[in-house]
Amino acid sequence: MHSANAKSDSELQTPSAARRVLCALAYSCGVFAGISLLGALLVSVDCQLDVKCSVRDRMIDTTLSGVWIFATIVLAYKAWRAELPGCRKQASK
Repeated sequence: MHSANAKSDSELQTPSAARRVLCALAYSCGVFAGISLLGALLVSVDCQLDVKCSVRDRMIDTTLSGVWIFATIVLAYKAWRAELPGCRKQASK
C-alpha cells in the first residue's frame, strides 16, 4: 500500500545515465573489495604466494569469481532502474 504522500513514478525524476553507471561501478568495486578480502582469508597462503593451489583453493576462487560476476550484473540492473542508494529516483523540483 502506498501512503497518501507517496509520489507516483511519473512524478519522480530518474538520475542521468552517467550517474547510474558510476553508481553501478562504485558498488561493483565495493563488492570486489569485499570478495577479494574474503578470498584472501579463505584461500591458503601457499596458493596466494607460491601458486600451489589445491582443488579446494581453486573451487573457492571460482565460486567467489562467479559471485562477483553475478553481483555486478544484479547491481548494474538495479542501478539502471534507479533502485540503488545514490542513484534513486527523486522528486521533481
